[in-house]
Amino acid sequence: MPSKKLAKEDATEVLFVKEALGDDPTFGVNVERLLNHPDMGWVVFEFLKLGGPFTDPPYKWRDRLDIHASHPNKYWHRNGRKFVSLWQLTQALDGVLFLVNYSVREAETEDGVPDNCIPQPYVRIPPETDEEEKVYYYIAKDKGAHVMQVNDIDLSADFDDYDAEPIDTQPIPESENGMDWDEFSAWFRQVNRESSSDPRDL
Repeated sequence: MPSKKLAKEDATEVLFVKEALGDDPTFGVNVERLLNHPDMGWVVFEFLKLGGPFTDPPYKWRDRLDIHASHPNKYWHRNGRKFVSLWQLTQALDGVLFLVNYSVREAETEDGVPDNCIPQPYVRIPPETDEEEKVYYYIAKDKGAHVMQVNDIDLSADFDDYDAEPIDTQPIPESENGMDWDEFSAWFRQVNRESSSDPRDL
């Protein structure tokens, strides 16, 4: 029996953890996709939304940044703990860790989301204001995606080191300069289909 299809909004587990932890800082990480592939073994996916300086909506810096130009070493000082945890989990599973760059855009209304995209409601509070804004995120499919396989992480790197480059990656062969959306979707769906074995048989 296959797993359930993803719902339009499948993120209540994040809300649950926030409520349960209260004001405590979290020392855990969310594993976004975990598959058992017949050739690669356990495959861990981490999806990395393009980041940059916060500007006025619609945050056009995401459009200026090439999908293959962003690398997790550039924000190691903010997310190093997460990458180390994912890497150590992957090592313990004798598996493969893929990092996937993607980008989003936003619309002021749901009608502004392209027909071929799923709208994701989001409430944000811009800097220097207390006013909430409701927008609709959607995947910027025209930018495609970029898939990197992690080869190694230098565990001695300081989490506060802005200049550290401890994450050694290489793009998968299909993604040297990024992949268009159809190419990425076909690759991702193939990995998913090939991982459809009964987990009780693992």
